[in-house]
Amino acid sequence: MTDAILYWGRYLDSADGPEAEARARFWLAKAAESIGDSASAARQLETAAAVAPLDYHGLRARSLAADESPSREPQAEVQPPALAWGRIAIWLLSWAGPEDSLAHLAFFQGANWQLALELARTGLQSEAESVFADLLDGARGEPWRLYRMARALGQEGQVSLAARAAARLVRVHPDPPRELLTLAYPLEYLDLAGESAGEYGFSPLLLLALVRQESFFDPGAVSSASALGLTQVIPSTAGEIAGRLDEADFQNSDLFRPRVSLRYGAFYLGAQLELFEGFTSAALAAYNAGPGNGLRWWETAADDPDLLLEIIDFSQTHAYVRLVLENYALYRYTYGQAEQPSLPLP
Repeated sequence: MTDAILYWGRYLDSADGPEAEARARFWLAKAAESIGDSASAARQLETAAAVAPLDYHGLRARSLAADESPSREPQAEVQPPALAWGRIAIWLLSWAGPEDSLAHLAFFQGANWQLALELARTGLQSEAESVFADLLDGARGEPWRLYRMARALGQEGQVSLAARAAARLVRVHPDPPRELLTLAYPLEYLDLAGESAGEYGFSPLLLLALVRQESFFDPGAVSSASALGLTQVIPSTAGEIAGRLDEADFQNSDLFRPRVSLRYGAFYLGAQLELFEGFTSAALAAYNAGPGNGLRWWETAADDPDLLLEIIDFSQTHAYVRLVLENYALYRYTYGQAEQPSLPLP
């Protein structure tokens, strides 16, 4: 364990950015705890949670510091909070200063915004999304504009784009209010997600966390690997699931229907959770890279979810597991399933 302390100490010295620092301090805390130095472990966890509060290692650090135990049962019914726009505005004012009302009016009356709205309202969604995406890129470093765009896009029913705008703002400054988080982590398809996840014994918020990463709520999403729909199930896997569900009339195009995609994704994730005895990290790794790889990593990690993340040797899967778990932690906090942003894992 002394070697681990030396390694992570050197990593901390060269850490580039808060996420790398949180990772180093998290592992220094685990190393310190293993040799009985609880005081050092507590200090490292506190710092890790402070420097990267919404990152995987910051969320895990806060959970370990609070000695939280994960529940293996689906959480209570999700109750969406009422949106209080004033709280977001007060938060923005506290660190970004007052809004430039003239710039606000000029932007929303501008030709590009009006073009995007017209395209969306006439059903040319992909063309509209392209214009909106360019406008989002142009709003980098402008928190008030990001907020106004997130709010306006949400009111237009552009859930995915509203979430993207809000997500950029969430990461800019500490302690974003829950009202902003509801835009960044929306409850789109909650009823269907609750129905599907409940059938297989896990929280609908975990399924929404997966959907947010897989398709960002676009039911027509198609990946480079030909994965389809909200939960990005590949056709060969979908065919196997259809057989298990005794749905002989299934067609691949059915995966573009939210009800089907959510049910098939929930079935597959539920199967991985059963295989890995409720260990969410391993189940997500298997969902992304296949059960064989999931088993390989899980057996090496010996039931340690943090070690499992470290040893995943597929960069895409490593990022996938981390990001879905970050999503899940923020969903739990946003919708009242946790008192603070944290990530208790078995």
